Formats: sequence, structure tokens, C-alpha cells
Amino acid sequence: MTVNIQELAIDLIKTIKAAQIYQTSHPSFKNFFNQFYQDITEFLKASHEFILQVERFSIRYEDRIIYEETEKDISVAFRLFKDGIREIKFTEGITEDELLIFVEIVSKSDRDQDIALNLWECDFLHITFYVVEEEEDEKLSYALPELPKLEINYDEAVRGVLTREKIDFADKVSVEISPEELRMLKTEIAEIENQTDLNIVISTLIDVLKNTKSQEVIDALAEILELCINNNDFKNAILIVNYLWNYTDINLISRIENEGMIASFAELPDILDNQSFSDFVGLVGFFSKKTIPWFIRILKNVKNEERLRILQERLAYICQGDVEPVLIFLKEKDIKILTNAIVILGNIKNPSVIPHLKTLTLHPSPLVRKAIVDALTEFGEARMVSDFLADTDVNVRIKALQALEKLSYSPIYQKLIKTIKQRNFLNLNYNEQKAYFDCLVATGNKRLVKDLEKVLFKWVLFNRQKYLLKRQLSAQALAKIGNENAVSILRKGLKKRDEDIRAVCENVLKFIEGKKKSE
Repeated sequence: MTVNIQELAIDLIKTIKAAQIYQTSHPSFKNFFNQFYQDITEFLKASHEFILQVERFSIRYEDRIIYEETEKDISVAFRLFKDGIREIKFTEGITEDELLIFVEIVSKSDRDQDIALNLWECDFLHITFYVVEEEEDEKLSYALPELPKLEINYDEAVRGVLTREKIDFADKVSVEISPEELRMLKTEIAEIENQTDLNIVISTLIDVLKNTKSQEVIDALAEILELCINNNDFKNAILIVNYLWNYTDINLISRIENEGMIASFAELPDILDNQSFSDFVGLVGFFSKKTIPWFIRILKNVKNEERLRILQERLAYICQGDVEPVLIFLKEKDIKILTNAIVILGNIKNPSVIPHLKTLTLHPSPLVRKAIVDALTEFGEARMVSDFLADTDVNVRIKALQALEKLSYSPIYQKLIKTIKQRNFLNLNYNEQKAYFDCLVATGNKRLVKDLEKVLFKWVLFNRQKYLLKRQLSAQALAKIGNENAVSILRKGLKKRDEDIRAVCENVLKFIEGKKKSE
């Protein structure tokens, strides 16, 4: 059997890392060690010696890099290099005990130990080293270069800084920090201290699993996964779950799919930083449909609307077109839970849910009716949405107008222009009037510009101040259309006798010119 050099180097590193996690008596370590010993003895039978050159962050074999890691805390090369080891030679006849002792010494995590000294004391027959004293190694260049001596008046320099920054030593300086600041500081320090070690453990266990599907390793990863989740470390949690996702017979997520775990997520969307929230959403995507009811119940606590929307979309993704886990919530009395369920059903986009949504169009809560409009918009049900223009709540009516604008539902045009021309249209608030005009432009036909011209130039004797808003919105709608015919109508308005018409057209034309210049 021919042993590949690269594979031999990988076996060496994996064996050292396995020793860092397990005792040398552990079966998982023995699997790695036995493979490494078998491969190196096979290699030495043919080549007689295996010589490795150790550099600061890499290990070479015959001037070819076979291992490289620049992270000091996890780099095997760096740990050897910093203790002066520049070369390691394995020769034919190496015993299992020699190799085991070598691995044990090199894998020790004690930063104070001198690896070179410990290896020298072992007096190996078939493992030799080339070690340099720090001052003998010219390549390290630890000494600072000679610099010219500078004459600096430090007293004068300090006085200059104090004067410039207006620092008065007579002022009392408070170094107290609040309990909350202290807690956050401790958390940050703990995260920095633990992160590197945790990354090493996870990557090593995953490497172990690639070679041996050990139940002990799987159980260890499951424990680490739960630890990561409990500490809001969703980045490492995703690392574990994502790797194991391809193993259909290993489902670590199922071990944490319980109502208690999901309930513990309730406050996270509002307190996580952006990156952690993004990682959290990624992890949620791995959960199964059976968790949907538990997730829907915690969504009622989310205050951040943008993050709520993202989670609603993520739950719809988990459903994969299946509305059953969500339908049960259409009978929910809690308005927040009900509205979240409606939005999720809209995001699922399964048409079979439309009859169920229709039963809620007359729900007493405006929030529910707005959610129904959103859901129907996702299905393109413009005709059903248009029925909400007669809703008793102004916000529901505006929501319906915005939906019809988005859907460009042209059959509604005549109804819109008729409503705009009615006298009681002036009694609507600004937001609703504007929504009407925006929807009119989006759904308009060839008569649109002509109809807007009539509204803009209409002569009125009473309610001139109220009608002024309608003129402004008409002019803005013409500007939004922006074609030559629409702009010519606005220019025509500059010559009208009515000062309101002239002022409105002048302002809108200035806006159009300013927009052209900025482009």
C-alpha cells in the first residue's frame, strides 16, 4: 500500500487534535492514532525516514507545505516553532510507544510547557529533532532595528497635550461602571476566551466524524449544539447543524425541537445584534414543521417589525407549501397570534387557504382585516381586496388602495375616479386622498391624464381651501406620469386666472426641473 504524504500529514494533525479533546485511552483517539501509526510505519518501510521542516505557521516536507494554520492558538506548527523546534525526523523502526509519547507531549495545551525540552528528555531512538536557541535563530529577527536617538522634551510635550485637550487634573474622574456595563464586559471577555477553544473542539469532532461515525462524537456535538444555542452562539450552532445536514440518519435538531427550547427564543429577535440575528434566522430554517405552532406563539412578543417580517417569511419557508401547521391559528382569539398566522399563510402562497381567509374579511379587528388584505395581495386576489375600499376603518381602506396600486388592478379605475370627483372626498384625510391618487395613476387607462386635468382645473366657489389639496394631488399625479402631455397641462396651469392653480402647477414644475438637474 502506497501512503500519500498529504494524507500522512493530515493523519498527524488529526491525531494531535484528537488527543487535545480525548484521553489517549479513549476509543476515538485510538482510531486516529492506530491509523496514523499504520500509515507512518508503512511509509518508513519504503522511504526509511520522514523529515518535517517546521516554520512559524506551516510544516513542510521536501520544501512542499503539507500543513498550514495562521491562527496561533490552534496552529500545531506555531506551538512547535515557538519552542525552537525547526525539524522533526521519524525513522524506520519507530515503536508505537514512541509515537504515542510524542503525540501526548505535542498535544498538551499547557502554554508554559517547553515542548522541545520534554521531547529531549524522552530520549527517543527513532524520533530526532533539530532545535535552535532563540538567539541563534537569525530568521526570527526579534531584536528591534537600531533607531536614531531623538531628543524629546517630554515635559513640554505633555504640557502641550494638556493645553490642547483642555485637561484639568483638578477635575475628578469617575471610573465607576454600572452593573449592566460590568455584565456586558464580563460577557465579552468570556466570549473571547471561549470562542477559539470551541472552534477547535467543533472542527475536530467534525473531522473525527468524517472518518468514524461514532455515537459518542454525535452525542458530544449534540451537547455542544445545545450549549451554543443557550449562549446565543448561533454561528457555531449553524456550523454543526449544516455539516450534519447531509447525514440523513443524524438529526441533532430533533433533539432540541421542543416547546421549552422554542419558548426561550421569545426575546431574542429584539435583543440580538444584526449578525447574531442573521445567524439565528439561519438556524431556524433547519427546524421542522412540527415546531411551527411554537414559533407562531412566540412571534407575538417581537416588537421589531422588520425582524418580525423576516421570521414570518422564514416560517413560511419551513412549511414548504403545507398550510396545515398554520391553519389552526385562524380561530385564535389573540389578535397578534392571529395576524401573524395570516401573514405566514400569505407568504406560503398556497391558494387552498383563500376560502379560509375569506371567512375573516369581516373580523371586528382592523389589524386582522389589514393582515387579510396583505395575504390576499400575495395571492393576487385584487377583486377581493377592492371590497375593503368600503371598510369602516381608514387604515384598512388605505391598505387596500396600496394593495390595488401594487397589483395594478385596472378594473378599479372607474370606481376610483368617481370617488375622487365626489364632494365628500374632501372630508377624507390627506393619507387616504393621496392613496387614492397613487392608486389611480397605477391603474389608469388612456383617460387618466384627461381626468386629472379636469380635477386640477375645476372651478370651485365653495370649500376652496379643502379643494386645494385635491389640486395638489392632481398636479403631483401628473408629475408622476411625467410624459409630454402631462407636463404640458401643468404649464397650461401657469396661465390660469385661479391663483391656487398657478401656485400648485408652479411648485410641481419646479420639482420636475430639480429632479432633472439631480439626475
